[in-house]
Amino acid sequence: MPTPLPQLDQMTDILDLKDIHAWDVRWIWALGLLLLAAALFPILRSWLRRPKGPRGEKIIPLTPLQAALKKLEELTNSRLVESGQSRRFYFGLSDLFREFIEGELGIPACEATLEELRPKLRACVDLQPEQVRDAVWLLELSDMAKFAKFVPSREDIVKSVKVCRDWVTQVAEAKRVRIAKLETEKVGA
Repeated sequence: MPTPLPQLDQMTDILDLKDIHAWDVRWIWALGLLLLAAALFPILRSWLRRPKGPRGEKIIPLTPLQAALKKLEELTNSRLVESGQSRRFYFGLSDLFREFIEGELGIPACEATLEELRPKLRACVDLQPEQVRDAVWLLELSDMAKFAKFVPSREDIVKSVKVCRDWVTQVAEAKRVRIAKLETEKVGA
């Protein structure tokens, strides 16, 4: 049964009602600023991390040939061989040679063993059989110096530097000529 309504003299004013307040939109602005900051953060981070030269100009990355020749020059100037550290010398030589192969020819050479690398070098269209032979010789000599405690003679060290320098230069030049020839054929066709 419903409760009866109070009599008119029993009714009182309602005093506990509060004023209606406007909806607080500050949290929407805060959320919008947070989302904007999250969107701009990767852009700002990449802009700050880009390589810059001494005066702030952007540095052009080195080609695989330029990087290999620079590292080879640094390695020969390091005087590791003269100080009896031929093992460290051949670690550096092998690394720069493998990085060049990977960068210039696209053959994953940095993590590959010589036995895994040999068939890939033979199958590469940019390499002549003599170049494959020279690369295998250099990598075998490097592996022996690095892991078998073989100490190469002074002549072998000089020859390995010369073979490395000549090899990377010839391979890069041959690839450049082949690409230029293909581009010329495309334009002519």
